[in-house]
Amino acid sequence: MITVVVGPPCAGKSTFVRENAKPNDAVVDFDSLATAFGSGAAHDTPQPLRRVVQAARRAAVSQILLGVVETAWVIDTDPGHFMLQQYRRAGATIEVIDPGMEVCIERALADERPEWTADQIRRWYRLNKKATRA
Repeated sequence: MITVVVGPPCAGKSTFVRENAKPNDAVVDFDSLATAFGSGAAHDTPQPLRRVVQAARRAAVSQILLGVVETAWVIDTDPGHFMLQQYRRAGATIEVIDPGMEVCIERALADERPEWTADQIRRWYRLNKKATRA
């Protein structure tokens, strides 16, 4: 079973996975990978290291889509059309975490995220209007 967790920055995607994943489930979380690769700021990884983390993330997701592990959680803030097709082809469940733009911005400020985070939150909501409709 593959669960892809989608949502804006500061929505609670990592928290959702942490609360639902079981021991030995594969978890692909960019921020956790960045920290594992040595980033001192998981939410603001330096560009050269960011490329390394992105390559590792792509490799992990590829293995998951091939069915190498039984249960996996993939955090993907904003998957494009191609990735959504790949996830669906693999039988993944898409879980959208959407607490609302104001909540995400408040969390970003409280967590002292990089200043560009609020712009990324607004961008997510602008591009994902369908996700915000009840």
